[in-house]
Amino acid sequence: MIFFRDVAANHAELHFIFNFAERISQALDIDWVAGQDVEGNSLRTFGANAGQSAQLID
Repeated sequence: MIFFRDVAANHAELHFIFNFAERISQALDIDWVAGQDVEGNSLRTFGANAGQSAQLID
């Protein structure tokens, strides 16, 4: 019986620690995973001919 209580208590303590760390990171707006610098071009359109819809071009 004591063994089962210790396991449950250890799990609860770890859960508390991870939740606490998550709340701190959200409050400080910290990203734990390194982000990527992403650059891209916006989609452009050629002028549509009469009666035709515009097509997006990369």
